[in-house]
Amino acid sequence: MYGDVYASLWNLHREKQARRSARAYGKLLLMLNLDQDIPGTRLYILKKRGIFKTAVSRQREYRLTASEIAEIEYRFEALKPHLKA
Repeated sequence: MYGDVYASLWNLHREKQARRSARAYGKLLLMLNLDQDIPGTRLYILKKRGIFKTAVSRQREYRLTASEIAEIEYRFEALKPHLKA
């Protein structure tokens, strides 16, 4: 779900942009770790990015609160410079 972010990280690494790469990686880690605090984050992002049509899993359906969605959106916003349009 973050292939474009990983590609951006690789390009920054190849361009010897260590500080920018580290900042971008930190933002990515905040998103990746969020699924531990807010189960369903990955499914929400996959749906948001148009990869899946629904955020329903075979195990269960995740129901996110407004504050959980706000936190996901806040952290996702930081990744936008590294996302492909």
